[in-house]
Amino acid sequence: MKRKMIGLFAMGVTLLAAPAFGEGLSVEKIRASVGSECVSAERFLEIEEERERESEYENEEIVAKACNYLYYDYSLQYLDSVSYEGSLITLVDGSSWVTKPSDGRKIQHWSDYYSDGAPAEVYLTSNNNWIFGKDYKYRIVNRMTGESALVNIADGPYKKLCFYIWNIDYYSGIVELMDFQGVYIAFNMSGWDKGVLEGWQCDDYVIVGRNTRWNASSNPYLLINVNKLTNVRASAGL
Repeated sequence: MKRKMIGLFAMGVTLLAAPAFGEGLSVEKIRASVGSECVSAERFLEIEEERERESEYENEEIVAKACNYLYYDYSLQYLDSVSYEGSLITLVDGSSWVTKPSDGRKIQHWSDYYSDGAPAEVYLTSNNNWIFGKDYKYRIVNRMTGESALVNIADGPYKKLCFYIWNIDYYSGIVELMDFQGVYIAFNMSGWDKGVLEGWQCDDYVIVGRNTRWNASSNPYLLINVNKLTNVRASAGL
C-alpha cells in the first residue's frame, strides 16, 4: 500500500499542475454516462428489498446524527441552479437531478441561499421511504434549511469534476477513488453491500453522498455509481 501511495503522490503532483476545477470547462464539459451499464430494474428492486428488510433495525436517532461521524465531509456538494418550479436541480459538479413534482415548489428558493458568498450546500442520500416516492432513488438535502426533495439523476457530472474508480478489492470490499486533480480516497464497503459491489468496475464514475440508514455511524458515506445506477454504503480510510 505504501508503495502504491508513493506512486499516487507522484501522479498527484503531475495532475495538480492541470487547471483547477472550473477552468477550461468549455473544452472539458464531458459528462459521465448515466446508467450506461446499469443493472436491470428487477435486480435493483431485489437490492432495495434486501435493504428494506434491514429497516427493522433502523434507529431514527442514529440517522439524525449521521453527520456527526463525518470528520471530513466528502459528501459536500454545492447547488448551481434550480429550474422554474423546481423541476430540475443542477449541482456545481455538472450533475442534474429531476425532482418529484410535489417537492418542486418547496425548493424553488434554494438558489437564493448563499453563505459567505458561496452557493447553498447540499448532499445526496438514498430514498429510504419506499412507500411514498418509490419511483425516486435518491433524496437531495439542503444542509442550510434541512429541506429535501426526492430526485432521480438526469445528467451525470462532468468527468473532470467527479471521482472515478481507480482500483477495487472485491474480496476486502475496498474501493479506491481518484479525481483528475490527483485526490485519492479509499473507502471500505459495508458488508451488507458487497453483493452490489461485484457489479462495479474500474473507471466507473462515482458521486459521493451520505448514508442515512441504520448503519450510518459506521458507514457514513453513500457511493453512487453513475454508470451502474447502484449505490453502496461505506466508510473512508483503510
